[in-house]
Amino acid sequence: MAYLNINEFQDVIFRESINWKFGQIPILIKLTLSSIKIRIYLTSNSFIDSFFNETTGHTSFALIKDNQRILGINNTGNSWHIHPFDNPAIHKPIRQEVDYKKFLKVIENLIKENKI
Repeated sequence: MAYLNINEFQDVIFRESINWKFGQIPILIKLTLSSIKIRIYLTSNSFIDSFFNETTGHTSFALIKDNQRILGINNTGNSWHIHPFDNPAIHKPIRQEVDYKKFLKVIENLIKENKI
């Protein structure tokens, strides 16, 4: 899903997060005229950061644990890539866009597999 503006992005993040059983209530971390960053804590040392820039279309979802990204999916304009769970330092191109709901599903599966 390509987000049209900051309000739409915020609405999706808040709606999906509130309905998701593994995270806490979303927190607005940063808001400017063109970008937004929202955080959802999973535990005291892990959280999801979601970022969107309305001007560039940049979208980013990251799972952070112990202050390290352990999984990420980014759109840097027109192309999507993943920072895989098993090697988050690499950029692996992916063909389809990933929306927030799909990202939560990936994290949910990692939780159920006791990987995080």
